[in-house]
Amino acid sequence: KLTWKGAIDDTEGGWVVAYRIFVEDEWIATAHGTQAFLNSEELSGNTLEVRAVNASGLESESAWLSIP
Repeated sequence: KLTWKGAIDDTEGGWVVAYRIFVEDEWIATAHGTQAFLNSEELSGNTLEVRAVNASGLESESAWLSIP
């Protein structure tokens, strides 16, 4: 289970609706909350990229998570 702190969308009328998860620039999952259940054996040794997505479809800057 992968967890992170929720993002805040400071654009007028905007709110975070999902998080996109990437490994090596490949989109592997979408989470609609602040956790995702992913196969840790397959992801071991990788760095994950998480981007918040707002209601307009705009993505945030990336947050990086290292998987031991």
